[in-house]
This record gives sequence, structure tokens and C-alpha cells, in this order.
Amino acid sequence: DSGLSKGVTLAMQSIDPHTLKSIKRDNISIADYQELQRRFTKDNIPTYTEFILGLPGDTYESFSNGVSEVIQSGQYNRIQFNNLSILPNAEMALAHNIKKDEIKTVEAPIVNIHGSLDETPDDGITEKQQLVISTRTMNLQDWKKTRIYASVSEFFRLWENSAEFRSKTWSIVDSNAELDDNECSFKELNFNVGVLERY
Repeated sequence: DSGLSKGVTLAMQSIDPHTLKSIKRDNISIADYQELQRRFTKDNIPTYTEFILGLPGDTYESFSNGVSEVIQSGQYNRIQFNNLSILPNAEMALAHNIKKDEIKTVEAPIVNIHGSLDETPDDGITEKQQLVISTRTMNLQDWKKTRIYASVSEFFRLWENSAEFRSKTWSIVDSNAELDDNECSFKELNFNVGVLERY
């Protein structure tokens, strides 16, 4: 009733079996995911799915194929893309894992989804993270490509689900153009590897 809920989380992180094995994680099956998605949709309960960008074992292709599969499985509301960061004392942070997975990081400020780079914390302490920007299976160039893919995916989700966002964005892009809503259906987009490479 408050309008603050962003929905029920259907966290996946990745659906690529090789990636999941690399990070020692199991997911629910796609069949179970589809059933949960169907039930929540039937009851008008919004959901969102989380992916982590830059996991060891993931590639641009496995990541984009995973996003495509989740969308085709019924996730039309929202996908939240989180950048992978290395946390102190986590198994991934151990020296032998950093070496094995060829993990490269940069120190970056932590900016929450509701925050801004321009914010100055009240206590003057800016939180930092070790942001993963490259692994053995995803070099820096592919990481950038994957980050762009994730951002464009989020854009299309906003475009599909918000008439206000569409009108503001379209007026910025081309105030003289007209767009039929049916021409840009998020549900019908085939988010496979080739889609964004055409643009």
C-alpha cells in the first residue's frame, strides 16, 4: 500500500552452469523459476531478478544469454544488475582464487542505486569497494561490453514499463518523432548476443 515495494526478489546471479560451479552456487531450476514467475504474475505481485556482472566463469555470451533466458521465462518487470566487488574475508578474495580466476579490480566508490557520485556523506567517509573489472573468462573490453548490455537492458525495461519515462526520453531524443508503443515491446525483444551488436 505504501508504494515502496520493488517486488519479490528472484535472485539468480547467473544461470550459466559453469559460472555457478565456479562460484559454488546452486540456483532453482528454470522450470521452478517460470512457475514462481507465473504465480506471482497471476496474483499481480511484481518481481525482479538479480544478476551479478563479472563473476568468475562468466563471459559476455553466457551473461547475455542468461538475461535473454530469464526474460523469455517471464521476467518482464525488472532485472537488477549488480557489479561484482571483492569483499574482505570472502572465499573469492583469497590469493589463490584471485590468481586462479585472474581477477583484476579497481578501487571505486560505492554508489547505491538511490545515490549519486556528487553526494558528500554526512560523516565525510566515502565507502569504497574493490570492483571486479576483469577475470580469466571476461577481459576488460568484454566487461565494458557486458556493462553496456546491462545498462541498455535496464533502459528497455524502463521504456516498456513507464509511460512517463518514454515521453520524457523520447522528447529529449527527438521532439518531432512519433513512436508507436507496440514498436518497442520489451517482452518481444530477443535479447540474445546479436541484438545489441546490430546497434
